[in-house]
Amino acid sequence: MRWMSALGVLILAGSAFAQQNEAEKLFRAMEKKVREAKAIKIVYEIDETVDKGINKYRGAVTIAEGNRVRIEATSTVGGKQNTKTVVADGKQAHSTSTDNPKANLSPVESNTSQTEPQILARGGVLLWFANGPDKETFDIDKMMPISDFKLGKKEKVG
Repeated sequence: MRWMSALGVLILAGSAFAQQNEAEKLFRAMEKKVREAKAIKIVYEIDETVDKGINKYRGAVTIAEGNRVRIEATSTVGGKQNTKTVVADGKQAHSTSTDNPKANLSPVESNTSQTEPQILARGGVLLWFANGPDKETFDIDKMMPISDFKLGKKEKVG
């Protein structure tokens, strides 16, 4: 009888470990595709409930080889609308916003095409906007370590 219950526990534990390994395998495959892409475009819509209000974030982020970037973003936070556009040609980034309509020029980091897709794949758009890593010493595994993979229900995974 003890053998049967021990065998049952091992079978259940084995399927749980296999599921976790399958979840990690799927995530790593997606992350690899994002890292190897010549260009990536992410379109997003986020509604955030804060206190009794709703903040809205909409936009598109495109990152291509040669450190080329295009960001078009609008947000409504606390009832105030803001827009931001950034276009980088690989050498210089031109940015404008509601608060600063005159073009602001800044140099583009030398490995933007390699680092930014990694941040988007691991942390999503909001974390990508919030992070400004030192790209010369960038290490995604130190910046955003991941663990405890769990496979969600198929109808919830898009």
